[in-house]
Amino acid sequence: MIPLTKQYSDDPVKMQRQLNDSYQDIAAIANGRIDAWTPTLFGSGTAGTPTYGTVSGYYFVQGIMADVWFDIAWTGAGTCAGNIKLNLPVMVSNEGSWTFPVVISAVTLTANYTIACVQLDADTSTATLQEASATAGSAKQALTWAKTSGSIYGHLRYPIKRDLSRH
Repeated sequence: MIPLTKQYSDDPVKMQRQLNDSYQDIAAIANGRIDAWTPTLFGSGTAGTPTYGTVSGYYFVQGIMADVWFDIAWTGAGTCAGNIKLNLPVMVSNEGSWTFPVVISAVTLTANYTIACVQLDADTSTATLQEASATAGSAKQALTWAKTSGSIYGHLRYPIKRDLSRH
């Protein structure tokens, strides 16, 4: 439920504009919206700027959930260092830990690690690329920028953090 604690203007024209904005917010929450977004990768140690081949992304927000689709190919790590991170178009809620399998290519995983995945970083708009092992007790570890090129695509669905301060 959205608390309507916003102070409306005494000016009728401004009040109508504020009400229209509120109605649009409510409609977007109820009906959802799909938008394009430019996904980017960066490093956890040094953000840097990798070199990209393909970059595309879309997201859909409905209610408290976001669906995010992305396709990224990088051809160089640039000055990125540390773990490979992905920006997200919508902030992740602080409830729980969410991991999703993704498809990667041209990236060699560590021995005994056979699954590529994305771990959402709670209460942020970022995620960490990881590799997981189906044989080592589902162990996971972050992929690092030693993986200087590759591609990743996938779909994430997660609860979002709502900013109710506008209402």
